[in-house]
Amino acid sequence: MTSFAALLARSRNADQGFYLLIDPQADRADDSPLHPDKLLARFAAEAIAPVLRADLAHDTSACPKLITLAEAGQRFDRDVLRLTVNTALAEPIGGKRMVCGWLNSPSPLAVLAEDLAQRCLVPDQDAQRVIPLFEPLRLELLAVSLRERMGSWLNPITQWIVPNSAGRLLQLRSHNNTPTPIFDTADMNAQHLAPLVGNVLTAWKRLADQPMPADARVLAPLMQDKPGPATHAAAKVLSHLRRTHVLGLRNASDRVTFALKHLMVHPHLETHPRIQQCIQEAVAGKARLLDSFAALDTAEWRDVIYTLNRVRS
Repeated sequence: MTSFAALLARSRNADQGFYLLIDPQADRADDSPLHPDKLLARFAAEAIAPVLRADLAHDTSACPKLITLAEAGQRFDRDVLRLTVNTALAEPIGGKRMVCGWLNSPSPLAVLAEDLAQRCLVPDQDAQRVIPLFEPLRLELLAVSLRERMGSWLNPITQWIVPNSAGRLLQLRSHNNTPTPIFDTADMNAQHLAPLVGNVLTAWKRLADQPMPADARVLAPLMQDKPGPATHAAAKVLSHLRRTHVLGLRNASDRVTFALKHLMVHPHLETHPRIQQCIQEAVAGKARLLDSFAALDTAEWRDVIYTLNRVRS
């Protein structure tokens, strides 16, 4: 058993139900060793319940599936746990993921599945929106925005372990006997930005995984020290994307470009006058931020990096 699977097994509350949540809509190859159909075939029908999202209730096959790995006091199949953990950690971090986590709860299977479906109905102004908060990236962003309120939101799920954007397992625990928090504007904003966060994480990981020429790597100093998404990756990306709104950037491509450059070059990149000029041109619609950055030659980028490091040292 892998170290992550062993850790998950040890953290399980043996006196509660132990569940696995999967999303059939996730991107996956048909020959995947953990294709949803293959996984579901391992369990009896009574061990599986659909999470009936309000927007997908007409098609239960597309709805998430909650699977009982073990009832309270029972043992679970360690091979299944190992297989699901290995699959979760191998899935692309920025897109939809099949493995949405492992849950502990005293709630029976059907009750918990209904609870998860209701959590996707979020008040938004004068209406309700369906937001798939069970998706790992959205759940991670929810934990970032709710902070200490996250434990209240989880109840009666006592523990939800989810694969995060750093390629690790994020352990979320509930607080008992506390009221469910009301989502505020910042919480909703984090969910609205989830697709862009996913795009940035995907691009960040792709850049980190491909060979980079030495001269290009010099112009991306943060990629030398931190070669890709790591701890708090989603929180960092969310912070940069929120900054783009304050600066007036509205085009999705410009916002992704801004976030990526801040992750690759310097976290305070926009404080440099030359970069501010590029941003102002993008805000005015005169040029795309990507094109403006590409137009800066090596000497200009070196000056930007040198100036920022000198000011921040």
